[in-house]
Amino acid sequence: MGLLERDADRKYRPGPALHALAARNMMASGLLPAALPALLRLRGEGYTVGLGTVWAGQVCYLFHERPWQSLEEAILRHELWPVQFSGAGVALLAAQRGEVEDVPAVPVRGEMSLLPGQKLTNTVAFARKHGYALLRFADDIVSIGVAVGSPPVAGLAVSRQHLGEEFIPEIAAKLHVIAEEISTRMNAPPPLNT
Repeated sequence: MGLLERDADRKYRPGPALHALAARNMMASGLLPAALPALLRLRGEGYTVGLGTVWAGQVCYLFHERPWQSLEEAILRHELWPVQFSGAGVALLAAQRGEVEDVPAVPVRGEMSLLPGQKLTNTVAFARKHGYALLRFADDIVSIGVAVGSPPVAGLAVSRQHLGEEFIPEIAAKLHVIAEEISTRMNAPPPLNT
């Protein structure tokens, strides 16, 4: 079927059908094409910018870029990330209104450390109350996230080190505007081919 193929060492690797399926699904969902203009604007403001979905207790980023990374790296180089360490993931969980206890446990990574008291149940409760996720890491990085779509299809987040408390509500409001822009683009009828 072309989903897998064998290399010269007789090991399996993704085949052409899997690549075609991934590319068609990425474009068919409409999420990344609808989000890219807004994500590119945010990246110019010095934030780490992320857009992802939650699956099996982890965030799968469609876009994740630190200020020094290239656009190609932002789209192409990602691993699954434990949801409790992601503003986008926590925002999406909060918007989906599911039970947090039902989220599969994912091993904690050694290099990530949230400030005390930020268990997943606490951060989701905060996001449900305030309308945005807020995570504070031990290295003074703050992550702010909101859900995209109604019903939610993704989480959008920015993070930055040394972010003052007074800026958080303003950034959250800006993210809500951008999330609405992305949702509107996703729901717009496709352009007519002429």
